[in-house]
Amino acid sequence: MKFLSILSWTPEKAQDITDAFVKWKVPEGLKILYGPCTVLGRNKSISVFEATDEAWAKVDRYWRHHCSMETYPLMDASEIIKIKS
Repeated sequence: MKFLSILSWTPEKAQDITDAFVKWKVPEGLKILYGPCTVLGRNKSISVFEATDEAWAKVDRYWRHHCSMETYPLMDASEIIKIKS
């Protein structure tokens, strides 16, 4: 499934985030489609990715100790059209 993820942190944690990102290894089952892109001046990073449940859990476990993470599921318009109400 595809997800949009927004990581945010306080300005004091900026170096911690940079250090964590340098050490981070993309887990098997995670494919980054866009980003991560830093929102300058907002202490945020935005990414779009596809992930298995296990890969997403590994990402969540790693980053939750460094910053706040909001993750939203995404669907292609072609997938939404197939859904019957």
